[in-house]
Amino acid sequence: MRNAKLHKDDGNHACYAGNVLTAMTFSEINTSQPADTMKIDPTIYFSEQEEAVFGQGVSEVLDFDAGWGAR
Repeated sequence: MRNAKLHKDDGNHACYAGNVLTAMTFSEINTSQPADTMKIDPTIYFSEQEEAVFGQGVSEVLDFDAGWGAR
């Protein structure tokens, strides 16, 4: 999902994908449940693969920086 559009055309505000990515990030930080192990949510308008890629990305980045990571 290298080409995922995370911002609206103004470049300052998140679009739907950006909001989902942000929510997954804060969820992992606040709950200590890795985003890559969260149950797929059918109300999110992504494919299961896209949602899994976002979750993996969040968990990898937060795990990389042990100061923020939930693990």
